[in-house]
Amino acid sequence: MRKFVWLLLIVGVLGAGSVGAQDGAASAGCVIDLGPARALLLEAQSAARTGQIDDALTLVEQTQATLTAITDGCAAARALDGIVGGTGPRARSVDLGNFVTPDGAFSLDLPANWVPGSFISGFEGGTLYIGASGGAAIALEEPNPELFPGEQAIALFVGSSESMAGGLSGDAGLSTIITALAGNAQQLYADVVPTEFFTLGERTAARFSFAGPSFDAHIVAVQLPEQDRFVVATGLASPGELDDSLIALTASVAASVR
Repeated sequence: MRKFVWLLLIVGVLGAGSVGAQDGAASAGCVIDLGPARALLLEAQSAARTGQIDDALTLVEQTQATLTAITDGCAAARALDGIVGGTGPRARSVDLGNFVTPDGAFSLDLPANWVPGSFISGFEGGTLYIGASGGAAIALEEPNPELFPGEQAIALFVGSSESMAGGLSGDAGLSTIITALAGNAQQLYADVVPTEFFTLGERTAARFSFAGPSFDAHIVAVQLPEQDRFVVATGLASPGELDDSLIALTASVAASVR
């Protein structure tokens, strides 16, 4: 089985109590409930850990089908909202490099010449895709992103400490999140580089890299300055093109979220 849903990494981190309903996570005709997908993912992880690989892969396929049904159901609504690929006014609240999400949940420093893609709110934050081109940002919409040579993109997930770390903050919360992310990556992907804790500005952050079937990725997690939310930034490039500049840029974007 080659096609995995890379955002299962994030789904597996979310707390069970907050997955079932995301405030503001739907526009007209678009309802996003990740509870069923998370339940399937947890079953898949349990099966994999007990050596039931075929059962685990079947559950991953079912999870992918569940998420695909959500994205298909929301595609028309999101197109009407004008937020797909960063082509509509709601996805372009950009001023001098500063990007503010449509609902004001968070902001960040958009890299020079990069464009915002789609945004889905929820978990006291939301998911935002940005890319060095519109096509790169749109590529993250796919279950298995395929970036062309030279393309780069970053996926950002911002959520509360309650939803991501069971209410833990500081180093304990960060450790909880990065451990879950790395564990999920090891279940889903190959070539997972061991986690490293480092200093990002004046904050403790954590990072690791992994390889998907059609991309290389680098994850950075750090707590936001206000201490009740975390951000997970995932930089993606085509296979063999995850370089120091993208790794540094991913960390820089993560540090800029506020």
